[in-house]
Amino acid sequence: MDSTLSPRQLLNGASPKYPDDLRAAGREGGVVMGFVVDSSGKIELPSVITFTSTHRALSKSVTAAIPDFRFEPAQERGKTVCAFMLQPYIFNLRR
Repeated sequence: MDSTLSPRQLLNGASPKYPDDLRAAGREGGVVMGFVVDSSGKIELPSVITFTSTHRALSKSVTAAIPDFRFEPAQERGKTVCAFMLQPYIFNLRR
């Protein structure tokens, strides 16, 4: 695995659900997750780490959505490879 490579883009997967209690309270925030994307574009679930989060409920929401995400795999010399990725998720009431 080469940690200098990054997968290029999210191919599919639903956005994390905005927690109802935080939405009702008018709370916004964000989460930064780190994980390994394998050579087929799937996230290796044991690798998932929360780097920062403004609220525990936001982290839980992102963690629940991650298994369905598929990314375009990183490439090195024309071959798909595993790569570590940092991904921000913003929860904004104005979106």
